[in-house]
Amino acid sequence: MGIRVKRVYDPPEPDDGLRVLVTYYWPRGVPKTAVDRWYRALGVPPRLLAPWLQDAIDAEAFEQAYLQALQTEEAQSLLQELRRLARSQTVTLLTSVREMERSHLRILERLLEGRPEADR
Repeated sequence: MGIRVKRVYDPPEPDDGLRVLVTYYWPRGVPKTAVDRWYRALGVPPRLLAPWLQDAIDAEAFEQAYLQALQTEEAQSLLQELRRLARSQTVTLLTSVREMERSHLRILERLLEGRPEADR
């Protein structure tokens, strides 16, 4: 039980549990059957994604802006749902970003697990 993170392009594994895509855009070439749920509201908004991937903002600024983007009612509801689900089963958060260290999933994972920001 708990939260795992991986790329949506990686093959599904039996211990993935509930596979949740958390990207703003649907990734190219990925069939709808590759995931159990799509939580678009937890993806990185386009206005933030491009600068981040182009190294136009640093990691701290990106994290703060992403956390601010998650303050919507929809995103907060989805976060609460994921926390509840992760207590009873494994939840695997999926992204299409090639470099996992450049992904928002680590931020989301920490947030869902209630770990402090300093635990980067």
